[in-house]
Amino acid sequence: MSNVAATLGGIATGDDVIDLDEKALTVPLNSPGKHPHHPGLTERVASIGRSTLGQLALCVFFGAFIAAAIVFVTPTDAVLVAKQVLVWLTLSLLALALVYAVVHGLAWIRQRRISPEPALVPQTDLAILNWRREKSVFLGTDAPQEDASWIFQLRMAELERAKAGRTSEPRPWNRLAARLFDYSIWGLVLALLLSALHGAGMISDRTVFWVGHPLFAPILITLSWVPIEALLIAALQLTPGKWLFGVYLQFSISDAYARRDVRAQLRRALRRSFRVWWEGIACGFPFLAPILVAIAYEKIAQRGETDWDFAEDCLVTHSPPGVLNSITGVVGLAAMLWLYGVAWHEPMAKSISAAKNAVVAWVPSPPSLLPRGFQGDVGKISAIA
Repeated sequence: MSNVAATLGGIATGDDVIDLDEKALTVPLNSPGKHPHHPGLTERVASIGRSTLGQLALCVFFGAFIAAAIVFVTPTDAVLVAKQVLVWLTLSLLALALVYAVVHGLAWIRQRRISPEPALVPQTDLAILNWRREKSVFLGTDAPQEDASWIFQLRMAELERAKAGRTSEPRPWNRLAARLFDYSIWGLVLALLLSALHGAGMISDRTVFWVGHPLFAPILITLSWVPIEALLIAALQLTPGKWLFGVYLQFSISDAYARRDVRAQLRRALRRSFRVWWEGIACGFPFLAPILVAIAYEKIAQRGETDWDFAEDCLVTHSPPGVLNSITGVVGLAAMLWLYGVAWHEPMAKSISAAKNAVVAWVPSPPSLLPRGFQGDVGKISAIA
C-alpha cells in the first residue's frame, strides 16, 4: 500500500501507516528532484483572506469601490433612467433565458441520440479521472508505475481536501458568477482610467464614446483581463471573484513531476485564460458570448470539466464561500448590473436611434416606388382621392 510500511519492517499498524503518510504530505524531503507525493494535490491553496479580519477588509473594500462607482455614474434623472434600465435588463434576462433553453434542448437531444461507447482507459488515467470527476480513487491494489504510493497519496489528499471543505464537484454557476464579478470589477478600473485620460485631454470624446460602447467595451475588458487573470492565478491561484465564490485552480494535476515554478504556472494560466476568452466567451462579443457560455455549462454538466481545464490539466475545486463572501458577491453583481445598465443606457439609446434613422433612410419612400413620370402627380392623385 505504501513505502512507509516497508520502512517499519512490517511491524507498523494501519494507524501508524496513516499517521506517517499524513506527515509525508506536509514534510518536504531533502531531494528536490522528485516528489514523494503529488504537490498539486496536497499543497495549501489560496491562504489569502482566510482570517476573519482579512475577509471582512476585502469585502468592505469591494463594497466601497462598487458603491463609489454607482454614486459617480448615477445621473440626476435617476428615476427616469431607472425605469428604462429595468426594461432593458428584463429584456436581456429573458433573451439569455431563451438562449440557455435552446442550447440545453439541443444538448439534451444530442445526448439521447449518441450512445456512449465503452473505451479502455489505463489504470493511471482512470485513477486521475475518478479523482477529478467522481471524487474517488479507490480502485484496488494496482498503482501507477511512476510512483508506488501515488494512489494512497491521492486518497490521503482527498481526505485533506474534504477536511478543508473543498470539493471537485462541478459548480458552473459559482464559476460563472466569479468570472462575471472579475470582469465587472476590472471594467470599473478601466472606466476610471479612461475617465482620467479623458479629463487630462489625452483622449477625444469620440474615442471615449466608442471605447465605452456596450458592443466594444466587453471585448476590450475581457481581452485586457487575460494577462491580469493569469498573473493572479499564477501567484495566488485565485482572483477576486474566485475568492468570493470559493473557486480554486490547480494546474498539471495529473503530472506529479511537472514544473511548478512561477514561470511555468504563468504560461499555463495564460494559455487557459486566453482559451476561456476565445472559446468560452467568444472574445467578449455580446451576441455570441451567451451562446458559448451556455455550451460550456452543458459540457461541465455532462463531463465534469471544460475543454480549457482538460487542455491545461487543471483541477477546479470549490469551497463553501461563507455568508459574508456570498452576500458581497451576490449584492456586488446586482449592483454592478445596475451600474453597467446606467452607464451603457445613453450610448445604447443613441445607437438604436441611429440605426432607426439609417433604416428609414434606406427604405424607399412611397413616391419613389412609382414610375418617374408619375412621381410628380402623387399630390394631385391624393387630392382627387
